[in-house]
Amino acid sequence: MYDNIDKNLIIDIFNKRKNYIELNQVISKLYFHGTIFNAHYNSVREDVYDNLKTEESIIFIDKNKDNNNIQNLQYLEDMIKYTAALSLPGGTEICNRDIECFGIGVPIIRPHLDIQYNDPLISNYHYINCFHGCKYWDGCPSYINNKDLADHIIYYWNKIKDNQEYLKFISNNAHNWYLKNCGMENNIKYILSNIQLDKLFN
Repeated sequence: MYDNIDKNLIIDIFNKRKNYIELNQVISKLYFHGTIFNAHYNSVREDVYDNLKTEESIIFIDKNKDNNNIQNLQYLEDMIKYTAALSLPGGTEICNRDIECFGIGVPIIRPHLDIQYNDPLISNYHYINCFHGCKYWDGCPSYINNKDLADHIIYYWNKIKDNQEYLKFISNNAHNWYLKNCGMENNIKYILSNIQLDKLFN
């Protein structure tokens, strides 16, 4: 599926994350580092930011401002220092951020995923579901009310931010899904097992 960075390196970062947790060095904040202001996102991210930017326990970093577009490895190394990551609707329903968080052991808070994989991603098992599914009627993310999304993010973040057992449960389930489904070797196996030669040559 996704393989932006070497799988062994992802596992090394996952183990570093575990050390942060064991040493009680994880920062109790919800972390978002990505594009906030972009017309394609149909103002969803901008509206969420406007409604949550005063929340001291949520960090928003726009990668397109103030030289914040850092290398992917540094981005992952930064993310493991925080309790959880926020995943906001963007160009597609699921993005590299989700899969990378699964790999490095950072639980994510995000709206419900409607996407269907052979090995399903389960709400409140692989990720923390904070809102109903996003619609992409015209290729852009769309909600009836973006403020409702922001309100639900802060509500669920406050519910789970100190629940270490639940955060560990989500993190471990997501990491196991990553190990099972991601990386070049697994991608090749998946493709080969789903090729239907009879349909290719008809």
